[in-house]
Amino acid sequence: MKKEEKSHQWNLAYFGLVAVVLGAIIGFGSSWFIWHLQQNALDEQKMLERHNIAVALCFDVSDIEDKFNSTMNDFLVSNNGTKVLDDPTFFYFTNTRYYSINWIYNVFGKDISGFDGVTSADLYAFYRDVAEIDDYTQFVYQIGGRVALGEKVSPMDIATAHIFTKGLFTERIPDSILLAEKIKQELTQKYHTNIHLYPMSSIPPATAYYHMEINRTTNLSRLAIEYH
Repeated sequence: MKKEEKSHQWNLAYFGLVAVVLGAIIGFGSSWFIWHLQQNALDEQKMLERHNIAVALCFDVSDIEDKFNSTMNDFLVSNNGTKVLDDPTFFYFTNTRYYSINWIYNVFGKDISGFDGVTSADLYAFYRDVAEIDDYTQFVYQIGGRVALGEKVSPMDIATAHIFTKGLFTERIPDSILLAEKIKQELTQKYHTNIHLYPMSSIPPATAYYHMEINRTTNLSRLAIEYH
């Protein structure tokens, strides 16, 4: 009788231990499953937020690119090409502003780091270049305004305005247009923006049109101008 009671007690202890272990396993499994669902939900939310930011940036980059294209077109049409840039006293000024304290970059600047390394670097480089281009164009615009008012302008300011103008229309703006196209492709391919972009304003008919060509050996770009 004592042996049976002892055996019964061991069975109860065994089953109790098994129940505790099973309860712990079930509890852990349930907690892990709930955590996993929550983590998936957070990941999906982050992906959605990143997608929405990518869409906003794609629109913004496209709008800035449109301004660049309009400026290039106006310059080429009004001067019949780039030969005027050989004149050391020539400069071209426009009141177009590309940089704005209210632009999307100021809202999502920190979020850009959440993209892949290549896209992040391209976006930061693009917006940095846009700000510099705007600084250059505003300087030339101020010099042009002073000349138009008949004010005395130093030869140094004239030379600087020419250097800025030549750099803008042979390198800075064309290169930024190329980078904008690259960024839009990256955002579409990697973050599935899949949006239709329309220019902010239609570019008037021109007697000359241009396109950028890239030397695949040196990766240098140049402005190719054709007349019709």
